[in-house]
Order: sequence, then C-alpha cells, then structure tokens
Amino acid sequence: MCGIAGAIVSNNSADASVLVQQMISMLKHRGPCGSEFSRASAAAIGVCHLRERSSSKEELPFSLNDMYAAYNGQVYVEGKGRSDSSITGKKEVSVLTTEAWRENDGMYALALLNKRGSVRLIRDLFGIKPLFLREEAGIVSFASELPALLTVANSLNIDQEAFHEILAFGCTLDRRTLYRCT
Repeated sequence: MCGIAGAIVSNNSADASVLVQQMISMLKHRGPCGSEFSRASAAAIGVCHLRERSSSKEELPFSLNDMYAAYNGQVYVEGKGRSDSSITGKKEVSVLTTEAWRENDGMYALALLNKRGSVRLIRDLFGIKPLFLREEAGIVSFASELPALLTVANSLNIDQEAFHEILAFGCTLDRRTLYRCT
C-alpha cells in the first residue's frame, strides 16, 4: 500500500509543493518507507511508499521520459489474475502509460506529471485503489484518502442529491461525488 497526492494551482493562490507535502503527511501510514515529491510549473505530485516489490534504488516519484509518476498498485500480466514478479515498480508504470493501458488488469492509481506541469490521472477500471479528486477556487487536488484532501480544503459536506442517488442506484448519475467541498 502506498499513498499518492497532487495539486495543480492555476491562480497563484498557493504553492502546489506545500499542498502536496501537507497531504502526504496525512498519508504516512500508507507508506512508512519514505516520501518523495516532484514539481513542474504550478503542479506537484508526491508519494509515500511501502516498498514491497519495487527496488529500493528506484527514485520516487518515478521519472519516465518527460514525466514523473506517483503510483499505488499492482498490474497483473495478461489478465491472468496474478502478478508477474518481473513487472514491478517503474515497469508497471511504463505498462500503464502505453496506449493500451486499459487492456491491463490490476488495481492501481497513477498520477503522471509532465515537465510542462499538466497532470493525467489513471485508475483501475473498478476503482479498487482509491483516488479522490477535489476542484475548488483555482486548485485541483487529489489524494489516496479523503483526510488528506481535508488538509487543503475548508471542509467537505455531503451532497444530498448525490446521497439519494447512491441509495437509489448504487452510484451517482453525474460527475458528482458524495462529498462537496466548501
């Protein structure tokens, strides 16, 4: 288990690196082996890691070509429902950054930060690995857990309409989530 977090600030109201450090500090229990951060332009990503399978020599977030990657999860080879021990860490991230990433089975949350400062989030199709997203007042932030997002949000309130949709249909019908930032 690892924790990932990131922030993109479009209005110069905050320092993305500081926001990410605050969120990662709330995720330390997910990755007691250390934490690292990468920054580009007005965006930053971070990861606190638990090294179970990746090499301790690999830098985190992983550096791939022109981007950095904060990663939590595991990719299963050829959809066989098992992990291939030769595919770990940076190799898993490389598999997920190809055009055929949806063909890969697994449980993962991945944040890619390119050197220009744009961020791309990828998550397993069933949402097994958590990844929460918040957009408010010129700041987009994401994290593996809600308490981490609360460090950079004023508060989270329950969206009553979303709550009723979840009770009725088991999910929300829009891009809405159960929580609304205020």
